[in-house]
Amino acid sequence: MPSKLFGLIVCTLAAGGCALTDQSRHTKTSDVPPCFAAPEIVIPTARASYIATGTYEVPDDIRGILLTKQSAKYVSLPWIAEAILKGPVQEVSSFQVWSQDNSLSRLLGKSDEAVVVFLVSVPRKSVTYHLLNSPAAVQAVDELLLANVHHEIERQALIVSRWQPDRDLPFYTDVEKLISKLSVVDGAKQQRVFDELIELGTPAIPAIIDQMDNRAQLRTSYVRLSNQHSDSFEAYRQYSPELVVDAIAAILNHQTGEYFGSIYNGDEDDQRDATVAGWRVYAHDLKCSKA
Repeated sequence: MPSKLFGLIVCTLAAGGCALTDQSRHTKTSDVPPCFAAPEIVIPTARASYIATGTYEVPDDIRGILLTKQSAKYVSLPWIAEAILKGPVQEVSSFQVWSQDNSLSRLLGKSDEAVVVFLVSVPRKSVTYHLLNSPAAVQAVDELLLANVHHEIERQALIVSRWQPDRDLPFYTDVEKLISKLSVVDGAKQQRVFDELIELGTPAIPAIIDQMDNRAQLRTSYVRLSNQHSDSFEAYRQYSPELVVDAIAAILNHQTGEYFGSIYNGDEDDQRDATVAGWRVYAHDLKCSKA
């Protein structure tokens, strides 16, 4: 990578971790515009838990699996990171891809090239990283892309750090009353609260996001959402959320089709934090699209 690009990188491996470079350290928050400059990377940046430059390999045996698409499974690609833009400082040495992903031709074509990857963490016994399901997940490194990604990471961090409740949002008090019930009702009554939140409709989504970060324990670890796709095998999607925030994330996915982490069946608090942050960026940018 050309040396002049390193001023755009948030974390460099050569520096021993996530130390801000001179350029990013001196960036004034007032210089970061409130709305996005590169809309095509907004959602991928918000969804990704790890963004980095580097190279990956597609071993011959894996290449055969990916080309034939005969096996439906995750396969691991070796990854050598050069610079971390977002995510953990610990080494990520591989990432998983779905063998029947429709974008595999693009992935195969960039093997051994310098790329930017957008990955999501999947907590299991040990954390693994999966390639984000997005056309933007693997892109050739260039100066403009790195500048846009760096800017977007800073912009989103600014949105999250400055987040304040907004009681003037439409349906704010309606949402507040419904969410307050979720720590005291259970069973069918709890499901009815979820249904009433959905029935408030699209105009209530910003108010739901505004109040979603509620870590109260649900009395019944269950939410049922109707499948809206005509080709669905089942009439409902069913999850086992542990906390109010888990269920609200599922409801927002149901209403918008977007997702910022699958915490619908419960998860660790850091995953919940990341999901809430992603939804706050989404809510902020709804205002941008209306401006």
